[in-house]
Amino acid sequence: MTESLTFLHTADLHLGAPFRGLAKVSPAWAARLVQAIAEAFDRVIDTAVSRKVDFVVISGDVFDESRASYGDYLRFFEGMRTLGKAGIPVYLITGNHDPYTSWQNDLFALPDNATMLPASKPGFALYRREGEPLCLIGGRGFYSQAWPVDEDIAEGITRRA
Repeated sequence: MTESLTFLHTADLHLGAPFRGLAKVSPAWAARLVQAIAEAFDRVIDTAVSRKVDFVVISGDVFDESRASYGDYLRFFEGMRTLGKAGIPVYLITGNHDPYTSWQNDLFALPDNATMLPASKPGFALYRREGEPLCLIGGRGFYSQAWPVDEDIAEGITRRA
């Protein structure tokens, strides 16, 4: 009998997206959409747990900015911990909005159930169930560096005096 496997894949969550253009037209709708993004992420976590998937793949742009807010970090990492408590591994592939270079050094370390694939080259992770290999996950993240807030990365190359 062939082994079955279930997983949930999501991408472009953009937690913390401000909807700047919409906020100028309708602050109420912009606020609702910001809330909807967070609620959608929570539904991803709840669905993975309720359906008892084997693993979750999150490929790119978890956050809308490489310097995500504390609240956005907290929501994301709490979701990762919830999956971990349910025994569900997570495979992360960073996007251009994610803080690849500082992910584990900023506010939180990735929990043990989360594996981040590299951005410097294609990476692979082997999913096993009860010690038996069932699936090879492959991907390559986007190398994005989160710069310190007080550092002017354009110094010396702009026309500012």
